[in-house]
Amino acid sequence: MTLVSKHTPGEESSPYYLKNKEKCEEYESFINEIGGKTEGYYNAFSFNVMGTIDSKSIWKLRLKKSTFTSSGNLLLSSKYQSLLEMAQWSCDDIRLGGSKFTIRRKHWSDSIRMLVNSNIMSLPGFNEYVVKHGETNNIAILNLCDILSNLFEKGLVFTIKYERPKIFIDLRTNQIHKKEIAELIKN
Repeated sequence: MTLVSKHTPGEESSPYYLKNKEKCEEYESFINEIGGKTEGYYNAFSFNVMGTIDSKSIWKLRLKKSTFTSSGNLLLSSKYQSLLEMAQWSCDDIRLGGSKFTIRRKHWSDSIRMLVNSNIMSLPGFNEYVVKHGETNNIAILNLCDILSNLFEKGLVFTIKYERPKIFIDLRTNQIHKKEIAELIKN
């Protein structure tokens, strides 16, 4: 499969269409360089590209942008209500070792939860995140933090869930992050 343009008449000259087309073609080129296949679509308002890479394990990499109509909420900026940019990386057969865990952005109530529940703690080195796990000193968490440290620092990581042997990484970005992807599929 390959990328498909799902544009309406007149969209081809739109700067948004050209920008989305360029981003999708760059993503497709990167996935092809590392031996993967892509499929998906793009137009002036959105794109959804899925890459599949068969290395030691099969990785599924999605890059998605969606633009919605405004919800009419006057308290929130329409930019944040109407735009979703995300990257999702998953693998159904990865051997990280250790027990299951979830890493997510810290909520306001997590400080109280950490006092009561010993399975929830701040992610070492990244205080804006919490980790819920069944064991302390989980090597898999430390390895992931090392690979994704730049994304944690920028606040792009939304959620990471690992339940042996599956991992799901959800980011809030429309960037490709070639270095991090290459490191993950190498493991």
